[in-house]
Amino acid sequence: MSTALEQAPPGVRRPSGLAYVVIIALALTVVMSIWSLVVRFDRASYVSGLLDRTITFSREAAEHQDNRVHSAVIATLLTELVTAGVFIGWFATLVRRLHALRPGEFRHRAGWAIGAWFVPILNLIRPKQIADDAWHAAAGRAVRVPGAFHLWWALYLIGNATTYIGSRLTDSDDPDMLMTGDRLAGAGHGISALAAILAIVVVVRLDAAARNAPALAAQPAQVAPPGLAFNPPPGWPVPPAGWGPPPGWQPDPAWPPAPPGWQFWVPVAPD
Repeated sequence: MSTALEQAPPGVRRPSGLAYVVIIALALTVVMSIWSLVVRFDRASYVSGLLDRTITFSREAAEHQDNRVHSAVIATLLTELVTAGVFIGWFATLVRRLHALRPGEFRHRAGWAIGAWFVPILNLIRPKQIADDAWHAAAGRAVRVPGAFHLWWALYLIGNATTYIGSRLTDSDDPDMLMTGDRLAGAGHGISALAAILAIVVVVRLDAAARNAPALAAQPAQVAPPGLAFNPPPGWPVPPAGWGPPPGWQPDPAWPPAPPGWQFWVPVAPD
């Protein structure tokens, strides 16, 4: 019980309706990224076979490989554009709500939740800063940003960069460059698929924490007054004798909210 009170990790609840739309879009992005990975590596294997003379060149087979890659590129790009649109829409809505609730937790204005994605160079850093600030505004400053948030952003940047470099290499007429480019772009699509999976985790956790944020506004005092003991509301873990919330402590959003007017501190019972 005391461990739960001390750590107070954020609870996870069912996502909101808009978050569900984002999750579905991200899941489609995962599928399309994996498809792009497969066709890229298939064409790289085909080119490798031609260079090793283990495969006989066929114009029909070569065009089939090219058509598969082009179709995958277009389908993946369209899916990513749709996903980016719904993700940014959800993200901006969430940030505006949290910014109105706890503006002091944010380093930037709420409008940057949209604009930060479209400014070159700045879009490599600021969206992640806003996501971190949104987490602190929702879950409390004392609760660390989950590691999934950091890994998601790292894989997102690496996947995009790797795919871009690989795609540029495939513009060459050199078969070796084409093969290398397809393998590199395929690896980038695989990394992007992992990033999209982690993005689902980010959406679920951040959306749940944001919807629980209003309940955190009525948190108990941080320092135990003399002669008083901490009185947990119904449904909260019973703390050990003498326990009091340390500075920056936040109750777990998964716990039920305290009844209106609940007295968090009561006189210490005489021995």
